[in-house]
Amino acid sequence: MLFEICVRVKNKVGATTRLDAACTKRGDIIAIMRPRADWGTDIVEGDDWRICKVDIRVTLARALLRAEDGDFPHRERRKRRWKFSLSRLTQAQRDTISTNRRGVVDLSAIPFKDMVVLKGTL
Repeated sequence: MLFEICVRVKNKVGATTRLDAACTKRGDIIAIMRPRADWGTDIVEGDDWRICKVDIRVTLARALLRAEDGDFPHRERRKRRWKFSLSRLTQAQRDTISTNRRGVVDLSAIPFKDMVVLKGTL
């Protein structure tokens, strides 16, 4: 099934070490939605995120949204257990993600298991 995932491509930096540890980092999966979802202009036009189309099962989509350390009360701010490994993509795919700022990057032909890793196993 096709989904669109919002992936952070630039590290978010906190003012202190404690705040920085709570920030999302490059490769973090922020959200997953059905294709052609309304992501909002701040995400679509922003430099910090990319929308990537992937072919995954619904159960995997749910698993990717699990929190890193239990459930955080603010769903949109919690850090995810899984990370989108940009380094596992080919150089051409990384170039597409870095230059395609106003559209969906289609990665549906790539086996998704090759693109995600459990945090701490990089």
